[in-house]
Amino acid sequence: MNFGLNDEQELLRDTFARFFDEHSSMARVRQAGEAGGFDLALWQGLANLGTFAMRVSEAAGGLGLSTLDAALVLEEAGRTLASGPLAETIVAAALLGELGEPSAEPVLGQVLGGTRIATLAFHDIAKRSVQWLAGGAVADLVIARDGNEVVLLSLTPENRKAEGNLASNGIGEVDLSRAARVDLASGQEAVTRFAAAIEEWRLLTSAMLSGLARQAVHLAADYACERQAFGVPIGTFQAISHPLANFITEIDGGKYFVWKVLHEVAHRTPKAGALIPLALWWNGRVATMAVVQGLRTFGGYGLTTEYDIHLYNLRAKALQLIAGDPDRLLGEAGARLYANTGSALPDVGEISIDFDLGSEAAELAAELEGRRHQCGRCARGIPQGTDSVLGPDLAP
Repeated sequence: MNFGLNDEQELLRDTFARFFDEHSSMARVRQAGEAGGFDLALWQGLANLGTFAMRVSEAAGGLGLSTLDAALVLEEAGRTLASGPLAETIVAAALLGELGEPSAEPVLGQVLGGTRIATLAFHDIAKRSVQWLAGGAVADLVIARDGNEVVLLSLTPENRKAEGNLASNGIGEVDLSRAARVDLASGQEAVTRFAAAIEEWRLLTSAMLSGLARQAVHLAADYACERQAFGVPIGTFQAISHPLANFITEIDGGKYFVWKVLHEVAHRTPKAGALIPLALWWNGRVATMAVVQGLRTFGGYGLTTEYDIHLYNLRAKALQLIAGDPDRLLGEAGARLYANTGSALPDVGEISIDFDLGSEAAELAAELEGRRHQCGRCARGIPQGTDSVLGPDLAP
């Protein structure tokens, strides 16, 4: 087992942490909210750092980094509420490079250079031409599925139905039926690649929610150390401190859950596809609850727009809702796990972390599982060597 990041990943995370601290301050986030949830200067800085080229292969002019590397960046982006469709553009750029259509090469260069903003349509435009898109208020490129084709759509202000929002996330309603289009690829392989890109977006968004939740708890903890009641900081009261400590544990669990899923996807394990929607559901749920606890820690101040915690509350809700009702992710995971509905797994690149406990642990787990089944049969009075008559749910 190895949860440690290598030196390059540590440097990557620290570099982006410093960048976001400087260029995505809460003052900048509020200013971006007034401009439709987009910070052009931040975006250009991210392009200069090669952010949008992270998941593009070296053959297509990118950096060829792994999804884990991108997840580390998205954690920092979530922590600072970075304005702009960051996860969407990273995935869209990778998809453009992967499809390899010559007509898309100039567009890919513009996306990597930060002069054009790309996002994804989560629903088939043949069935739903008007959709809410992450970055729909500012994006001018959309990669979408149209039946058996994957297309690149160019947006103009006439396509947008965007309205202002307090979460400064740039979400906008877009009419894709009137957008100019370029056909990128067609056939089952193209559709599968697009579906895999959506799965990768889910993982990156999960990482962003994890970073957001952690910072929300830190804001609440800092306030609990400053605010006093009965002559002592309110953080000394267990009713305040214990929930915050519990949420940090759950946030850590969500973070490593994403890493675990990346490990499973990289090794193409049978349950990997079912874990992807679960990772997004868990991190979205934890982020929402952690921010609510933060609001309660701030008391009445948490409901005012002067305090930054309310921005985390709005963004936590918006991030997970853009793809639909979060609870539907549970049904999707169940269908993949028990009904074998299948899923398209992205190529996440080389994953340096390792969740394997080793052969001795595997043998011990198998032995304990065997004993559990044996004890279960004895407790139900089932003789050894016979089949259970109590149904498949009770059968060993």
